[in-house]
Amino acid sequence: MQDHYNFKHSRPPISIQLNSAQPYIYNLYGHCSDVESLVITEDDLLEFLVNVIKANPELPPLIRSQIADLSKNFLFIGFGFRSGHQRILLHALKAQNRSYESLAVEDKQFFDQPDCKQTVVFYSRLHKIKFECYSWLDFAKELRQAYGASAKTAIPTQQVMTDAPKVFLCYASEDRDQVEQLNLDLRTHGIEPWQDKQNLRARDNWDLQLIHVINRVVNYFIVVQTPAMSNQFEGYFHKEIATALDRQQKIADGFRFILPVTLGGTDGLDKLQQFHQISHVDQLEGLAKLVEAIHSDWAQRQKKKEAVA
Repeated sequence: MQDHYNFKHSRPPISIQLNSAQPYIYNLYGHCSDVESLVITEDDLLEFLVNVIKANPELPPLIRSQIADLSKNFLFIGFGFRSGHQRILLHALKAQNRSYESLAVEDKQFFDQPDCKQTVVFYSRLHKIKFECYSWLDFAKELRQAYGASAKTAIPTQQVMTDAPKVFLCYASEDRDQVEQLNLDLRTHGIEPWQDKQNLRARDNWDLQLIHVINRVVNYFIVVQTPAMSNQFEGYFHKEIATALDRQQKIADGFRFILPVTLGGTDGLDKLQQFHQISHVDQLEGLAKLVEAIHSDWAQRQKKKEAVA
């Protein structure tokens, strides 16, 4: 579906349901189907900025939440960063202080501006935006070609069975991208990952939910150890590990629960040295060892259940 911002008229926020068959396209500066919504003149632009700041009319909650989510990163193609009003707009939308770097593709005219260096420094420090000089059209073409090539060569993800082993992925926030890949790799091998925000519903109590998941929902607890994790003396993952260590004491000898793995060059956490470490799970050999450890233990658990039954 398509929607646009009409800076001259208030309207109630709409309820949005996203799906791959009908993506949501939001025209912030209006759409030609509604001439009154278009931001064209300087007066239009000033009125537009004032209304965005006042939230009158209000942007749809989905748009505001996505922009304000600091864990999101964005791709800006020809956004027009050489215009000073973009600073006001991004500030009003609370788009600064992000956790991950975004990318801005601007044409040669932007980089030819006399104040280009100052502009790049401003956005890179406050908004973590990296700038690249590239033709917008060429960039779009190459992006589409790369997507088409990856779609053709992608390995079909194995459908996870309802009785598949469930694993909790514990990691430092800096390693989210690498953990996302591990998530996909595990699903390909018939293992169902449980990964924090993707499984939490809105307004769930974060602490209580995580403790419940670690103690009751998952079958294994994977600690993704990296230099980023090893160098942090404080982090939420320490609380997750403490909860897992408590449950480990209730697991019978000869069965696995906590599975420490490593990405990159690290010796791992001291508190987990008592457990067998699986190194380099970002490589085929390491991933194979992790998958084998889970499946072999899972099969042993099933035999134990059958014997008791």
